[in-house]
Amino acid sequence: FDSFEGLPTGSIDEHKWWQPGNYAASYEQVHKNMTEHGSDFSRIQLCKGWFSRQLFTTFAQQNKLNRVAIINIDSDMYESC
Repeated sequence: FDSFEGLPTGSIDEHKWWQPGNYAASYEQVHKNMTEHGSDFSRIQLCKGWFSRQLFTTFAQQNKLNRVAIINIDSDMYESC
């Protein structure tokens, strides 16, 4: 789960390298990079969106979920999570 839009605006986590938009990468670029490094997309699913109960509910409704071994929710800043 990721927005792929880089860091959000924050007021708690402040650092000179943590500016809004830093570390952005498109869904396509992330997919390409992961493919080049051997990721098996028959076992991995990238989900674009801002964290919310609605995002997770919609995802669960649209996908047949088998047993999940790992879920990585990419929240870089305290305020995001």
